[in-house]
Amino acid sequence: MTHNDVDISVDFAGLRLANPVFTASGTCGYADELADFMDVNSLGGLITKSITLRPRKGNPTPRIVETDAGMLNAIGLANVDWTGSSKRSCRSSQRCRSPFSSMSRGS
Repeated sequence: MTHNDVDISVDFAGLRLANPVFTASGTCGYADELADFMDVNSLGGLITKSITLRPRKGNPTPRIVETDAGMLNAIGLANVDWTGSSKRSCRSSQRCRSPFSSMSRGS
């Protein structure tokens, strides 16, 4: 049996996905950053960074602080807005058949 013979597809909220592997929220921006480095179609889905109705600059610097226990960040949901993110994701979607989602939406 080869790895191509194994069906790892999943049903997620009524949507059939090729596999259960997603990007972590915010780690790949709006997917256009990731598409140059890997085949995004191998993912079950892409979770974008935060999306709000209007653009947000986020919190003032410093946004990231190193501590003895690790790092703390308070980026403040900086993003290009709903229209800007959909344009960026659409650019990638020509190369990407995986579903897109944003885990955090706000105003």
